Amino acid sequence: MWPCKKINEKGFTLIEVILAFIIFLILVSLFPLIIKVIPIILPPTEQPHMLQVELFFNQFSMEVREAEDIQVTGSAIYLSKPNETIVTIERYGTMIRRRVNGQGHEVFLRHISTVSFKLAPHGVVVTIVDSDGTKYERRFSMV
Repeated sequence: MWPCKKINEKGFTLIEVILAFIIFLILVSLFPLIIKVIPIILPPTEQPHMLQVELFFNQFSMEVREAEDIQVTGSAIYLSKPNETIVTIERYGTMIRRRVNGQGHEVFLRHISTVSFKLAPHGVVVTIVDSDGTKYERRFSMV
């Protein structure tokens, strides 16, 4: 008689691998459906967050510092740059957008009620009122 040896039972069988792969495919196929449901669970806010307003002010500050000349008309400001481009920052519906030479549509800030630009000595004053009625105001210098 031959002595009985223990069979090495380490590792996975082919059936176990196939079952794990099937479960993985089912979970991956449900992932797009879960992604579609997330916006319903977390609806977007209808007012800008303070960090978004600060980001707008920082971007606007860079634009003003680079400008050679500033012109204000209504709810739009025209910044003349040294490379002969004109950057327009204006209200567009409930957004503030940036355009270069009358082209493009780069959204700076959403969910605003009003925006006004007023010339000040060596700069400009920006006043923003969001859809919730919160007022943000800041002065920017060209120097």
